[in-house]
Amino acid sequence: MYNSYKQRYYNEHLNIPESFYRMPKAFMVRLLKQGSRFLSSAYNYTDAADGPFAGPYRQGQFKVSVFKSGDRYCAAAEVPEPSAPTQCRLIGFSVNHDGTDPVYRTVELSSDGTYCLCGWTEDRVHINIAAVGSSLSDMKDAMIRELLNRTPVRDLSGITA
Repeated sequence: MYNSYKQRYYNEHLNIPESFYRMPKAFMVRLLKQGSRFLSSAYNYTDAADGPFAGPYRQGQFKVSVFKSGDRYCAAAEVPEPSAPTQCRLIGFSVNHDGTDPVYRTVELSSDGTYCLCGWTEDRVHINIAAVGSSLSDMKDAMIRELLNRTPVRDLSGITA
């Protein structure tokens, strides 16, 4: 049975980043060419075992902003407003022109109603980077700064102070 919360979580935190990290250059080219159509398809993705499903997401619910910095291509995608904690409001992608050094970032709704800029690594490590404002423009500014800086996210869980 389809569960919209679980499916959205799966796509934002597993399916989309895994696809991006597996083939960053091809993913980015497709995102840059197809924009909201590509993202709405990704959000509507369900496991084949679930059977055919049209999905609740439509192209008009997504807006992709693209920019370049040096030899990096970046995209910040507005996604549908979250209805529950851990769902995203923005997703960011950044990759070198040759497809190396991919960066995947999200702005996620926290349980207290605030938003947090997060990082996801190729190994599915999740890091909270910084609190961001609640306005979409504040979120976009934080996302763009992060993508341009492309700060590497490292798993620090094994390090003790």
